[in-house]
Formats: sequence, structure tokens, C-alpha cells
Amino acid sequence: MKNGRVWSHFEALFEQISVFWFSEEELRPHPEPQPSTVDKSTKKQRKIKIIESPPFSLCLKYLQCQKDAHQMRVNCSKNSNPHSLDGLDSDDTSDSTWQNCKNSLEDDYYLMNQRREEAFAYLDKCVPIANVTREFMITDRICRASTLKDRKPRKEAINCHFEVSRKRKECALLRDCCVQADVCERSALYAVISDEYLLRRTQLRETLDSCMNQSIDGGNLVV
Repeated sequence: MKNGRVWSHFEALFEQISVFWFSEEELRPHPEPQPSTVDKSTKKQRKIKIIESPPFSLCLKYLQCQKDAHQMRVNCSKNSNPHSLDGLDSDDTSDSTWQNCKNSLEDDYYLMNQRREEAFAYLDKCVPIANVTREFMITDRICRASTLKDRKPRKEAINCHFEVSRKRKECALLRDCCVQADVCERSALYAVISDEYLLRRTQLRETLDSCMNQSIDGGNLVV
């Protein structure tokens, strides 16, 4: 059970990383190399193409990317640890301890997911009508032309956590192309919904861990 607790703490940290931050060097367009002083490896570098006026279709792409990334994380969590918080909607009845804890937390699990869906729904409604003021327009952001291309899924089998990270990086790049999302995600209402979701998730994880540990400790008592 020790490994289960360690995994739960790892999952909690992994959950909090919703946006990838890139170094200034990575985002800055590379200067054109001078032919007389550049080596072969540098010649292969290409300047990053930037979209000055991103189309709204990239906002729609960002919203879908967020939903896909969330589902990928949930699936990865279930596959890595069937008795994780995200596995509370499973039909697994092989473990009586897990089954008892799962049954007692079904309502809380439903309410937590309801808040997550409310957050997605809010962005779906807010982004198309967001009032983009000048303060948001002058923020330093770079929309890469590469975001217009659809990324093909990798054929080779890779650790699912890596795939989730890769998807979140894709979402972060798309967010740089959607100032409307920036406006909506900074709104007070979205903050309330998302904060409540994270709070419910944290509390539910702690309750699940406590339930599993108490049941196991109780079963180990010698009468």
C-alpha cells in the first residue's frame, strides 16, 4: 500500500501542471545566421514562423485540446493505478476494500466531475464572446504557425505520462494563439469554478487515501 500512497502524491503533483512554461530562448525566433561564421549544425536552424492575427479556429482547437488532455490524463491515471481517484467510476469489484470506499465516495466524485464539466462549459460559452481589451492585446505572446497543423499521433508505444505532457504542451502553444481564452480564464467566475474543482479533488483524494489505509490497517489487527 506504500506504493499506492506514493503514487497518489505523484498524481496530485502531476494534476496541478496544466500549462507548460517555455524558456525565453525556445520561444524567441532565431536570428538569421551569417554564412561566413556559422557551422553546419547552425545552418539547419530555421526561424519560427509567427501568426500576427490568429484565426478564431485556433481558439476552438485550444478548447478541444484542453478536453482531450484532461481525458488523456484520466485514462493514464486509471491505467497506471486502477485504484486511483480517477478510477472511482470503474466497475472493479475484485477488491472489497476498494469497493466499499468507492461506494461511499460516489456522490463526492460526481460533484467533483460536475465542476470540471462546468469549467469546460463556461469556456465554451465565454471564448466566442470575450471582450478583448487593449491590456490583453499588448501582452507578450507568440502564436506559432505550426499550431495550424494537426499533429499526428505517435505510432510507437510511449509512456502515457509522456503523451499527456506532450498534449499539454500542444495546448499551451494553442493558448498563445487565443487571447480570448486568456480573458475568460482570468475571469472571476472561472476562477471560482476551477478552484472549487481543485479543492474537491484534493479533499476527495485525501478521503480516499484515508479510507483505503484505515480498511487495510483494520484488517491487519490481530484480535
